Amino acid sequence: VTAVGAGVFHACAWTSTGVVRCWGRNDQGQISVPSNLGRVTALAAGGWHNCAVTMNSRVVRCWGDNAFRQGTVPSNLGPVIAVAVGVQHTCAITTNGTLRCWGWNVDRQAAVPSNLGPVTAVTAGISHTCAMTTNAAVRCWGLNSDGQARVPANLGRVTAVGAGRWH
Repeated sequence: VTAVGAGVFHACAWTSTGVVRCWGRNDQGQISVPSNLGRVTALAAGGWHNCAVTMNSRVVRCWGDNAFRQGTVPSNLGPVIAVAVGVQHTCAITTNGTLRCWGWNVDRQAAVPSNLGPVTAVTAGISHTCAMTTNAAVRCWGLNSDGQARVPANLGRVTAVGAGRWH
């Protein structure tokens, strides 16, 4: 297994051969991996939906819940290198480092700051999103009810970034 991700009541793994396998509850089709998905280079599981980056065309494919269009990939997204899935929003990093997000945006978690610049990593919580910039700084936005979008001033350079439901 190359990577594993967990949603609310399901989990998915990306095997060393690039194949995705999912298990758990399937009430929104979240473990029904598309038969034509093919091999992948990235996988993200969240809420009740999942997304993967296909190996050959580097496009994002999503399955499961789409109530807030979190699984509807923008037609002009282009090739991507990474994807992150929140509960009801999705984000992807294009090959030039541009971050794009879509889906539920009630707390502005899918509203990428206009001054963000290129990023190298992204993670999504329930109502917030964080990204790592090319200079290894962390930027977060969206709901900040518990300080989840307030990055410590003295954090310094980072090598990875992760977000949970409320943290």
